[in-house]
Amino acid sequence: MRLSQYKNIILDCDGVILDSNALKESNIKSVVKNYLDKESLNEFIDYFVGNNGITREVKIRKFFNPPTSEEVLKNYSDLNASSLMNSELTKGFHSFYENVLFHFKGTKIVLSGGAETELISVLAHKNIFRQFNEICGGPNSKYDHLDRLNLKGPTLYIGDSKLDYEVANHFNFNFLFMFGYTQVKDWKSYVTEKNITYFQDWTEFPNEC
Repeated sequence: MRLSQYKNIILDCDGVILDSNALKESNIKSVVKNYLDKESLNEFIDYFVGNNGITREVKIRKFFNPPTSEEVLKNYSDLNASSLMNSELTKGFHSFYENVLFHFKGTKIVLSGGAETELISVLAHKNIFRQFNEICGGPNSKYDHLDRLNLKGPTLYIGDSKLDYEVANHFNFNFLFMFGYTQVKDWKSYVTEKNITYFQDWTEFPNEC
């Protein structure tokens, strides 16, 4: 694969740029455990994690009434705001950012289900902000952002969730699945069934610029 063939590159954030999936799972569990019994808590966490890429507003409001939803959203966002600053970059990403994205001449986009204000703060804090043309996150969906951007030309989307693949497929983008930090339990059978090219982390990225 040669990145030079693309006009646009899209990166998911959690599990692709940041090793933050497990941290966010711990944060949301910590926030909602006092609202739910054990069975309901397990059901909610399975749903929340199993739908990575969907905005938190959609997932939380599916399970809680409006006043509780807003309380949970605030507490979860507050916890993320502090803890995500200490999250690590995924293996090899800093080198990819400095040595590959720097030379990529097309449009570079971060597209996440995470809150957009959170994304901007964390990426700026980690000094991996300047290379991206767009930082896109919740509360708007990934579909909404891409409808707005209306990207032209060949596009590569790199993600770690089933939703990422579905979004890429909807817009006829090429897609790579990064599995090293994914929370998709059946990822191997999924990528095999869909004939998706996959790689573990950025040290194994199948690229020649």
